[in-house]
Amino acid sequence: MRQSTKAVRAVAAFPRQHRASAARACSLIALVFCAAAFEPGGAARGAETEADAAPNAPIVSPNTSLLDAPAESVVEIRGQRFPQQPGRIQVLLNAQHPIRNDGDAQVYISADKVERIRNDASKTEEDKISFRLPKDIALGRYHVALQMRAQTLADGTEVKAQTIRVPGELRVITREPPKITAVKPITGYPGEKNRFQFELTGEHFARDADDNAILINGSAIPRIRGCKVKTVDHTKDASCVLLSDDARTLSVYGYKADPYQGPVTVQVRANGMTSVEQPMLLSRIPRNQALPLAIVGALALTGMLIALVWSGLGRYRIGQERYSPFAVFFLDKATNTYSLSKLQLFAWTAAAVFGYIYLMIANLLIQWKFAMPDLPDGLPLLLGISAGTTVTAIGITNQFGGKGSGPVHPSAADFITSGGLIAPERFQFFIWTVVGIAGFLSLLLLADPSTLHQMPKLPENFLTIMGISSGAYLGGKAVRKAGPIIKTFAIRAIAPPAALTKDDKRPDGKDPAKPVIVLNLKGDNLDVKSTIKLDDKVLRSDQFWITPRLLPEPPSTMSGEVDAYLDLGNIDPMQPASLLEGEHTLTLVNGDGQSASLRFPLDPMKIKSSEPDPLRPGSAPVPVTLTVENYSDGTTAIWKAPHVDDEVGVPKPVKAATQGGANPPPAPAVTGTAAAASVRVTVQITPGSREGDGTVILVSALGLRASRTIAVAKPIPGPAPAPAGPAVPPAGPAAVPAAPDPDDVPEDGVPHPRTNGDTHG
Repeated sequence: MRQSTKAVRAVAAFPRQHRASAARACSLIALVFCAAAFEPGGAARGAETEADAAPNAPIVSPNTSLLDAPAESVVEIRGQRFPQQPGRIQVLLNAQHPIRNDGDAQVYISADKVERIRNDASKTEEDKISFRLPKDIALGRYHVALQMRAQTLADGTEVKAQTIRVPGELRVITREPPKITAVKPITGYPGEKNRFQFELTGEHFARDADDNAILINGSAIPRIRGCKVKTVDHTKDASCVLLSDDARTLSVYGYKADPYQGPVTVQVRANGMTSVEQPMLLSRIPRNQALPLAIVGALALTGMLIALVWSGLGRYRIGQERYSPFAVFFLDKATNTYSLSKLQLFAWTAAAVFGYIYLMIANLLIQWKFAMPDLPDGLPLLLGISAGTTVTAIGITNQFGGKGSGPVHPSAADFITSGGLIAPERFQFFIWTVVGIAGFLSLLLLADPSTLHQMPKLPENFLTIMGISSGAYLGGKAVRKAGPIIKTFAIRAIAPPAALTKDDKRPDGKDPAKPVIVLNLKGDNLDVKSTIKLDDKVLRSDQFWITPRLLPEPPSTMSGEVDAYLDLGNIDPMQPASLLEGEHTLTLVNGDGQSASLRFPLDPMKIKSSEPDPLRPGSAPVPVTLTVENYSDGTTAIWKAPHVDDEVGVPKPVKAATQGGANPPPAPAVTGTAAAASVRVTVQITPGSREGDGTVILVSALGLRASRTIAVAKPIPGPAPAPAGPAVPPAGPAAVPAAPDPDDVPEDGVPHPRTNGDTHG
């Protein structure tokens, strides 16, 4: 104890500015003593025991109450029998946390004044010690102790050096009220179970997080006392408040807002003072919900419009393909192509409507604004340009004719092409439309919905360039020649050379050697001097010719109806009948390069299956059941037995093929009647004696064909197969179908409609 007392005396004897360094140089025993002075039952308690043993020893009044005090203020401690010389008393402040800038947790202060006063309450004499807090002392909480040097009292009593702890604690506070300099985020979005978190940055906060009260709309929020780590307790309404190491940031976690608590004010109360109010916004919905809600709203509106179109128009069919009501919005039915003028009108309208829905959601559910938002400058003018372009384009089409219809089915290429050719002015208009809409929506969706007050403004120069692009698009429609449009077509005939009339003759007067397919085309701007592509292959002039059915007015070569003649012998000399089976694409190309395409026939006949398969070799007729799509009345059949005809591609008459002998068997009989899109027909076939692959061919009344390969093979030895069914006697060339296959009948129970003029299904 004596050694520790000497250490304390040595520290106290140093000049004030060097005492901190001297204290660190104390012996280990002295430092242990200094720490023990602040522990219950430690040196302070020992000093009190010594004071009790020495009646004249100094004591601290148990009624002493340390108050909150700012730096440079005077602190008073009352007691009895204090030394009257201030230099004999040293005040030790021991911080609860090492928060001094120099890292030292202890502050030594010499008593400034000791005086004797009268306590009016107890009518006794008391001593009072006064000391002034340093200017640079760190804010926070301190334990206070008095270190007294050894002294001799007036009565000769020797008082040893001792340390006396002062009850309570001293809080060093700032003279300035707390100040909030920033609220992050300015808009709080609810998290799990509608809890918020935010940060308050500022100065002059209390050094202990629990000493800072957070006020929302003037009321202190419930909080978890002693919260040291980020905590969100969903079972309680209390929030966790953490203080940064530099005491400049308060982090609030798990705040539960009251109902309808949107725009609020936030304050901090510390050291008995309250900060100025700062605004903060508490959103109704999480930030990532604004966009999905806007999408749902836009889809609901779109669905309503599609339902209206569906109820009035239904699906649209081009050839065998059907198009949804959504595609109908962009289709130009005159050309069966997608319309650029419709696209830009609907696209800008959709972007504006979606943006307005998104803005309304942001205003109502995030910003708590109950008013219709304003439209940005330039948007009404842009929508006017868009609508005017569409209306003007319709007028130009009616006056001068439209673009060529191009490929059979519409595609995205229609937006930048005219009759299969890229049009520069259409490309420019399309690109600026896409760039404008993409930029408009990007600026809208990337903005913070809490600060979004209106949709993006459209600059004047952007409106100028959209107007220029629109004008160029309309000018191109006006000056470009109208392209070919095929509205309807029909296979008028598959005529042998002898059946061609004078009007059907080739312009050069030569007679074809093989049958000719005659296609009748009706539409607009059909050039009698057009070239023809068949299945993407350009035909030579000797492979086709075109005859106008409606004579054009000179000097124009455009007609509204023409006949196109395809010379099968010149197109495919080896297999001229190949064009009579399956689907083929014919493209009519005008002199300026614009084109129009069609696929013929619209509903080709197809043999889907045959039973039985394979057939057993033999010379007796065998009934074979065929499942046929797009069957038509008047159909006949041909059977080509295996290895009968080595001369590939030579067309045969419509009768049964030979079996290698001199006398051919009769033509296979076909029984059945016309039915729906898919029927089953029975054909009497004589397989022949040789094994291999035979071919059954159905020929429509018009001359179009469908074929299927059927194997002829000996059965594998084993149990005799079940009989194929009773033989049906020949019934002549007509094919009569059995009952329709239920799986092949459409859901509506009726055959699908066919395009006008398709006489063969």
